[in-house]
Amino acid sequence: MGGFEVARRVKGDERNARLPICFLTASDVDGSDIKDAYEAGAADFLAKPVQPWLLRARVSVFVTLWQQAQALQDRLRLELENAEWKLSDARLIAQNERVERSLSDSTAVFASMAEAYCTLEVVCDENEQPSGLRFLGVNRAFEARSGLESPIGKLMFELAADLERQTLEACSAVAASGGSKRFEGPAAIAGVWDTFFAFVFEGSGPRRVGLLMADISARKEGEAAMQAQNAFLYSRSGARSPPLS
Repeated sequence: MGGFEVARRVKGDERNARLPICFLTASDVDGSDIKDAYEAGAADFLAKPVQPWLLRARVSVFVTLWQQAQALQDRLRLELENAEWKLSDARLIAQNERVERSLSDSTAVFASMAEAYCTLEVVCDENEQPSGLRFLGVNRAFEARSGLESPIGKLMFELAADLERQTLEACSAVAASGGSKRFEGPAAIAGVWDTFFAFVFEGSGPRRVGLLMADISARKEGEAAMQAQNAFLYSRSGARSPPLS
């Protein structure tokens, strides 16, 4: 079994998909050998004679990038798990309240939440196609986050066209399927990113969805800083392939 095949099998295992592979050969190489190596999953390709310090530097860079990527992945996974628990708890509270109260009472459950929340109705045109969103209820955090005052009963497009462009498709899909959907995107404020969680209250009526919104700008800044650091390490290493994302 040749080195190229070994590399393919290693990278074919999901557990090793992010593992950097550096080819080191004493043979005469040409462009096709290097091409085959990178197609097999190589992160770098060196031919002897090679200075020991250069080999150690290359390996050190890849180890550092891999460790940083793993640390970032672990941190983002924990953040996502915490957010999902919080949103699941909020949905459970709303569902329990719905059994005893009307939708308006369920909306009141979210009034004191720190996260921005609103209840929306998907408005359809004469062909029953989603054409807009109408505010049915909001909490104080949503008003502060969006800058909208007294939006209840009004169409989102009239007050915040950018927000509707971000949320209409997802909210329409959730209202139609009865499920939930998480998505994110840049806010109207430059440099600010939001994450959204759209879901349906069982028994709340057709075309009605709840929407939670939270600021994830700090997380996005952290990701950008990590990518910039990786790019800097790559530029200093002299590696032939870009750093791991």
